[in-house]
Amino acid sequence: MTFSSRNSESMIKFLKASKYYNSSGRVSPVLTSSDFTSAEFALEEVDLEIEQGEFVFLSGPNGAGKTTLLKMINVMERPTSGQVVIDGISTADMSTRKVARLRRKIGVILQDLRLLRHRTVEENVRLVLEVSNVHRETHTARLVKVLTYLDLLSKRDKYPYELSWGEQQKVSIARAIINHPTILLADEPTEKLDPSLAAEIMETLKDINLWGTTVLLASHNPGLRVPGAGRVVSLRNGKIESDTVLKTHARDH
Repeated sequence: MTFSSRNSESMIKFLKASKYYNSSGRVSPVLTSSDFTSAEFALEEVDLEIEQGEFVFLSGPNGAGKTTLLKMINVMERPTSGQVVIDGISTADMSTRKVARLRRKIGVILQDLRLLRHRTVEENVRLVLEVSNVHRETHTARLVKVLTYLDLLSKRDKYPYELSWGEQQKVSIARAIINHPTILLADEPTEKLDPSLAAEIMETLKDINLWGTTVLLASHNPGLRVPGAGRVVSLRNGKIESDTVLKTHARDH
């Protein structure tokens, strides 16, 4: 499989991006100087650039800001101050239509999976194609290819409650990649898996990255083996604590 070609342009940019909540938990649409005394930052003045084709491991404890960062890339959240720029466009300037168009290019693997319980594996994955602009005549071919790759073809008529958690995680991955995304966001994808299944999922994400997809994987487990990652960004208290390019997967400049 090949989803997208690589180049050296920045696919994702955070430019002093902050996400602020006031003491009541309400998101402040505008950050003023008087707000700072009670400010609770999910992210605070984050500067980060990610190139197309990178595999970035976002590490940090619970509450560090990892999930908020992923949500801002998928425009589920917008910055209170600063900018988030995806593929050259600031999310602050995106209309509802542009957000929908962007999300068709982004695959998301959620912590809680959110599979539709009373839909089969095939129906859960096919639904993504049905709400996209993918030609209907290509649906079955895509489904068979992705389900075969993830060893799910024999499970296509099963319901989520008939599957193991590892198999459900694979369905979540199938749903995330069926649209050939340019960006894949994985939030704690191995949290409930045993070590062997976690390693299998890591190899799958590595493959997806090698096809040309930009992958961001978030985990609170600092010891998680992420063989495909070429970069580790550590967050703590909403700030980037370190940003390390791994020598074995150094990016070309």
